[in-house]
Amino acid sequence: MPKFSFSPLPLLLCLALATPVLQAQQSPSSPGIPSAAAPQAGDAQCILAGRLSSEGRWAPQTKGMQLLDTAGKPVSSAAQTVLSSIKSVRVSSPMLLSKCNAGQAMADGDASQGSKSPTPALTAGNAPIEVQAMATLPGRAGGQWVELRVSVPAERVVMLTR
Repeated sequence: MPKFSFSPLPLLLCLALATPVLQAQQSPSSPGIPSAAAPQAGDAQCILAGRLSSEGRWAPQTKGMQLLDTAGKPVSSAAQTVLSSIKSVRVSSPMLLSKCNAGQAMADGDASQGSKSPTPALTAGNAPIEVQAMATLPGRAGGQWVELRVSVPAERVVMLTR
């Protein structure tokens, strides 16, 4: 079984968005695993690219993620015009997949620690993943979260226990 190692920062960034996925109704075909947590090939899910400060700078950008423009060149700028040109993303460590919020405020998470359960994640790989849309979510402490709607092939989805 392959071992996955990842920085806790992406886990913390995605934790708030992963909670609604884990609270989804269970699928009758796979009891114990939420139906929203078992994406099918071509389903659109979201990942967090990072947080932008109120000055429009990365604070921080998610590690293990390389944003690519229409020509496939890396994008490092946090300017809105540049971010809107993102067409794909390459990941070098697993990224939690979450329900897309499309510009809505992030849900408040439960203050208590829940039980560990399987969570869908995008595996690392050299092949870029198509970005269908980019949205910003208002942060509770100022700034904005950058959410990327991605179409993930089924072979790139794994279930991680957090």
